[in-house]
Amino acid sequence: MRDYRYDDRDELVAVREPGRLVENWFDTAGRVVRQEVRNSDDDPDPYVATVRYVLDGPSIIQTDFDEGDGVVRYRYNRDHYVADKTLYADSPAPVTFTYNRAANTNLFTTVTMSCVGQGGRVTRSEAVTSESQDSTEKAMMRTSCVPR
Repeated sequence: MRDYRYDDRDELVAVREPGRLVENWFDTAGRVVRQEVRNSDDDPDPYVATVRYVLDGPSIIQTDFDEGDGVVRYRYNRDHYVADKTLYADSPAPVTFTYNRAANTNLFTTVTMSCVGQGGRVTRSEAVTSESQDSTEKAMMRTSCVPR
């Protein structure tokens, strides 16, 4: 059986079911800023994710997402699509993917990666589609960047 709990703003603040408890925290604008997932009330090692937002007026222009293994930073274009993504943004060796998009559709055309390689800074571009984005990025990192 699942038990759902909402706050006075109708935000889902907790879900309890057998073997799992999920708790959410929100900012004053109703955006999630923290989530904890526990196997039990006394789980010593819960999953914790935090989110930080950077705004330009009412628009979110950057999101920092942290699950405890390095910040992933997303920056958005004026149409609110991801313009670039930086893995390990809080480390001395971040990996940034910049997305080149078709002006009329915002579909990917190429991705440019920048990271630290064995010989220093590496910048590399590849053709990409929405379907090939993940595998292309992983291959680019594997062959060009200093392993983590």
